[in-house]
Amino acid sequence: MRLAKWACYLLAAIGIFGGVNKILDGEAKVGIQLIVFCLVVAVGWLAFIHYILRTSQEDKCKIK
Repeated sequence: MRLAKWACYLLAAIGIFGGVNKILDGEAKVGIQLIVFCLVVAVGWLAFIHYILRTSQEDKCKIK
């Protein structure tokens, strides 16, 4: 799961840098859309990973 978290961080970083690059090229609307899209996807995946980890830990506690 650690690799999945780093993949989410990488996606967010790529989105931010790509969006800033688009903004500096004069395409502000596309840049902002890229930043927002990548951040939403990355945060969604992090929330999903957190949910999976939490429910798997709860299941382990119930078995013991």
